[in-house]
Amino acid sequence: MSLAFIDGTHTRAKKGGEGVSYQGRKKAKTTNTIWLTDRQGNVLAFLPPMSGRHHDLYGLQEHMEKQVRSLKKAGISVDGLFLNADAGFKSKAFKKVCQKYGIIPNVPDNSLYTS
Repeated sequence: MSLAFIDGTHTRAKKGGEGVSYQGRKKAKTTNTIWLTDRQGNVLAFLPPMSGRHHDLYGLQEHMEKQVRSLKKAGISVDGLFLNADAGFKSKAFKKVCQKYGIIPNVPDNSLYTS
């Protein structure tokens, strides 16, 4: 595998559930998950639902570590993986975890996310 994509989805949770909280912007209870897919859109790894108050960078290092361990356990190498992500993932933490595993992050600049 040489190319993958990572993105989060923010969804209303009308009936509640795990990892749900009120999100003022959406005026509803919401949940957020992060997905890692291959170039055909097949899901390789995903994070369990977390509170909708959190953005894509919340606990990202820990979550990326879990995803990488999951892929390695399945026999999927991430060394040299070219990882496309939206500007919401632009952070030092994301870059650091990618470098740790030999992943090449492709993230556009975003002045809002610099942590």
